[in-house]
Amino acid sequence: MKKVVAGLLLLIVLGIAFFAWRSKNLGNSKKLTESQEMLTAVTQGLQQFKLHNYKYPTTEQGLQALLKEPSGSRMWRGPYLSESQLKDSWGRAFQYEATQAYGFRLVSSGPDGTFANDDDIVGTNF
Repeated sequence: MKKVVAGLLLLIVLGIAFFAWRSKNLGNSKKLTESQEMLTAVTQGLQQFKLHNYKYPTTEQGLQALLKEPSGSRMWRGPYLSESQLKDSWGRAFQYEATQAYGFRLVSSGPDGTFANDDDIVGTNF
């Protein structure tokens, strides 16, 4: 009888652990999808900026150039996005870098909040 009760308790504990793990992973999966969609929205904002300014913002100007007119800009027609759109689904700012003469790299640090590892979500436009 004690073995049956111990076995049932073990099954209950394992079941609770499994559902907790599954809920966490489903939440991360949803946030990953949301962050990818947010990257797409920021990319569209950057493309609108380029349409009006003939180039993407410099690394120094960063994504703030989508919110406020950078100095020396004559064709800026923004704001192209809102402040809240410049953050991923975990509430952390995207990292922006202008690449070469005509592209950019846009990164979310992913679930762990650390850049330059396997869970980063990366968008590029060359």
